[in-house]
Amino acid sequence: MKEENAIEVRNVTKRFKVYYDKGNELKEKALFWKRNRFEDRWVLKGISFDVKKGEAIGLIGHNGCGKSTTLKLLTKIIYPDDGTIEMKGRVSSLIELGAGFHPDMSGRENIYTNAAIFGLTKKEIEERLDDIIAFSELEEFIDNPVRTYSSGMYMRLAFSVAINVDADILLIDEILAVGDANFQAKCFNRLREIKAAGTTIVIVSHSLGQIEQICDRSLWIQDGLIKAEGKPRDVHPEYLNYMGEERQKIAAKEEERQRKLKEKKEEAKKKSTKLKRKTVSTEQQQNKKEEPVESMEQILEQKGRYGKREVEILSVDMLDSNGEKKTTFRTGEAIDIVIKYKKNKDVESVVFGFGIFKNDGIHCYGTNTMVDQIEKLSLQKEGELQIRILENNLLEGEYSLQVGFHSEDGFYYDYIKSVKTFRSYPIYGDIGVARLKHEWKIDDKVYQVDDSNATKVESTVPNTVRVLTKDELEKKKKTCTEHFFTDHAWYEPEVNHEGSNQWSRQNIAKFYVNNKKLDLKLMFASGYPGDDMEVWVCLSDKIIYNDERCTQGDFHITIKKEDLGNEEWLEFTVKTSKLWKPSESSGSFDDRELGVCLCDAMWLYDVNQKLESEGLKVQITPLTEEINRDSMKPIQVQVKNISEKGQIFSSTGDYPVMLVYHVLDLEGNEYIHDGLRTTLPNVLRVGDTETVTLNYDLTGLDEEQYYWLSVTLVQENAEWFNNVDPDNSANIYIR
Repeated sequence: MKEENAIEVRNVTKRFKVYYDKGNELKEKALFWKRNRFEDRWVLKGISFDVKKGEAIGLIGHNGCGKSTTLKLLTKIIYPDDGTIEMKGRVSSLIELGAGFHPDMSGRENIYTNAAIFGLTKKEIEERLDDIIAFSELEEFIDNPVRTYSSGMYMRLAFSVAINVDADILLIDEILAVGDANFQAKCFNRLREIKAAGTTIVIVSHSLGQIEQICDRSLWIQDGLIKAEGKPRDVHPEYLNYMGEERQKIAAKEEERQRKLKEKKEEAKKKSTKLKRKTVSTEQQQNKKEEPVESMEQILEQKGRYGKREVEILSVDMLDSNGEKKTTFRTGEAIDIVIKYKKNKDVESVVFGFGIFKNDGIHCYGTNTMVDQIEKLSLQKEGELQIRILENNLLEGEYSLQVGFHSEDGFYYDYIKSVKTFRSYPIYGDIGVARLKHEWKIDDKVYQVDDSNATKVESTVPNTVRVLTKDELEKKKKTCTEHFFTDHAWYEPEVNHEGSNQWSRQNIAKFYVNNKKLDLKLMFASGYPGDDMEVWVCLSDKIIYNDERCTQGDFHITIKKEDLGNEEWLEFTVKTSKLWKPSESSGSFDDRELGVCLCDAMWLYDVNQKLESEGLKVQITPLTEEINRDSMKPIQVQVKNISEKGQIFSSTGDYPVMLVYHVLDLEGNEYIHDGLRTTLPNVLRVGDTETVTLNYDLTGLDEEQYYWLSVTLVQENAEWFNNVDPDNSANIYIR
């Protein structure tokens, strides 16, 4: 076990036997042995993870995925079928609060019993007794039998015992909603203190907000495997997106169930009507004037519908960006509303409108063609009308859609209330009705809110590819400057906030990269859920990468420039032993057959070379316009590489690039400081932007003079000192 780890879990599996019919007594088991049939339910299928000392991690996932089982394995309440679990230090678990409490014993007596279960000696318990009672806030009732406690008092006492054990490892399972709001706040503060003291914490919770407050890392367990892990703010949006898709599947199943139920009711009604007609005599049937019979379903369909149907609405559907009918949409996702209509009578003026209402009656949004200045709406005899909501900003809740045709003076032709109900779910913790795009400015520092995850939608890539002839291939080589994909083996690129991804669609796929005679890094990703897909990457006919068991995740290939050869264009071939569909493994609606994804082809420039001055461009933008000369507070500037020749700026190597800043008077003379310097924290490729913090000292400035802080980018070593871009610098006024 590594010294820095508190917990190490390696390839742990766990199964439970689920009996269909099990005898409870030995006699039953002997006589009816065929009843003891069972199936193996694999809860964990080989999970591995480490938890460092002092780290707090959260386990998330849907009910039944294996979170609580993992925690019980850590507490050794149960043991794994295979794999190993190593833990270092005293363990306290908040899984079954009050385990060992006796209802007829007092609260004080139960503290001794419960604390002993956690491994405390009598002396240790007596040292902590006053703290436990004070934390529980049950001083008045501590000597009363716990059977007289309310459920909240019972849980508070149990929590107080568990949290005062002073354990090295604390395991918590869905019990953070203890007591009233004040006590919950005290529990969270106590957990923060425990974490700050170096205690390792593992939390299982469905409250993602709680995990984000306490945990450094989240592990998403899905179907007995770890699907994703990382910072909570990175993992939770993916998890919420998955849960939204699952909710959509459940809604679709329920809709199908309701449809079949309605069909059964209609069929039963038809049979009932036929039976009634048989009991009526032929003469009565001849003399009776038949009237149409209206069912309850038809009555309900007419309820909330107005107008004489001069223009009639035939159907209304809500679609996602892939054209799939849905009743659940993610915040930030596009929504298409499609209305099929029929014009039964010629009318002079037609206006179409729609409105969205929350289930509590709040009118969230409404508009029509007249408001949007679409004049003289011309309709065919039968046709289709579509509204695209480019970005659904509605937050968590159930909503209803209302649609209608009417005249310009408001006379209804056909108006339907609550024609569709749908749900919207966010992937952040916003509250209210709608998500408003915003940014923060705190003490002259601007914080951009990243909406990129919120606006992720299902892939809109069509199931089509680009086919290039030999002539087109040669033309591509002449016109492209970086890399391109050819033949029928690649899907169109998927553009997102991180760049452009290209998925292969056949077992053999080629792409070409312009040879810049530098080290090359190829960045691939695989989404295959199994471990039996083999991947090869070839340069010309030479295999440069092979993975016999390629699984989900990224893999990178770095090729030295001496191995690339002298060809102008490098031909790469990606081979996979099989293809896979996201719809069959992750609950996605993406039904494409995929191989692997090429995410980027990155040239690794030699940072130990002096930059060529020609063509170098840099943009320096201060994030504050002025500085108070009495303030010593650091300021920030943004540096962007806008060079045309593909040069990079780096603080590493023999020729580091750094920011130099001077205090100048209004005539441009340097007043104080012989250049304060700050190195760039990262390598800047063309188009990259880096925010740099500058520390300065303005002591000694003449109060009657005006000054500027001038910031430039330079590259230097012991022999020379050179401005990277003499024409671009930033000046900040000092007041």
